[in-house]
Amino acid sequence: MDESRLGPVENGGNKNSEEKPQLPAFSFEERKVLVGDRAGIIEEETMDDEETPPEGEERLEWYYQRGKRMSEKKRLNDAVEAYRQVLTLDAMHIKARNNLALIYDSMGLFDKAQEELRTALELDPRNVEVRANLGALMGDHGHIDEAEKEFKRALEVAPDDPRVRFNLGLTYFRKGLYSKGIPELERTLSLETDHKGALYYLAQSYNLTGQYEEALTTFKRLLEVDPENHRAHWYLGMLHDRLRDLEGARRHYQDSYRIRRRSLEREGKE
Repeated sequence: MDESRLGPVENGGNKNSEEKPQLPAFSFEERKVLVGDRAGIIEEETMDDEETPPEGEERLEWYYQRGKRMSEKKRLNDAVEAYRQVLTLDAMHIKARNNLALIYDSMGLFDKAQEELRTALELDPRNVEVRANLGALMGDHGHIDEAEKEFKRALEVAPDDPRVRFNLGLTYFRKGLYSKGIPELERTLSLETDHKGALYYLAQSYNLTGQYEEALTTFKRLLEVDPENHRAHWYLGMLHDRLRDLEGARRHYQDSYRIRRRSLEREGKE
């Protein structure tokens, strides 16, 4: 989900740079319910698709942009090769290490992904995005205590980062510490009111701690920003059932079934 994969990356290639790139927004992936929010591959402008690297100072940037293009095209081995070339030219290129780690993770190479992120943090210990990605990586691979530690360390640097707050709340959810996660998820929503992942897991946490009215209200808030969320409709059906509102339960169960069936039909056509 998304819901989930991971100060901010304040540098360009070199950590002494003053560039502060904007990171892409995170998406809420319903089909992967327990995937942590990640900073994602750090984007810049894409160069023309040249095949021969230039000489001189432009060579590093050419390989960096090629790594991005190859990743977007799902040519992951070529992307790895390009980012390795960047790191050969500049071992302190934080974004290349971050992006390389995410590609390794998508290839199922957990150890290599972890190694790149930890190396990046040795170079820039206060890099929140890289530390958040490490936390998400650890959590996604079952190292929940390690994930919790990394997210707490990231919050020491950026206490108002909603992505890190969400990930810490999600980590507590994964550990079954629903009451402990609720304040983190509530804090996430005070920072980013339409964060779909936070709304979903906060509603679930309320539900699992017996706070049914709060769960009902929060699932409805989720539907305001994500009307096609079939899970929200399903759980609203269950909550209406519990509260003896049979008509409301029937309506949400039907909406959940209709949305899910339509989604499966679309997937079948693609």
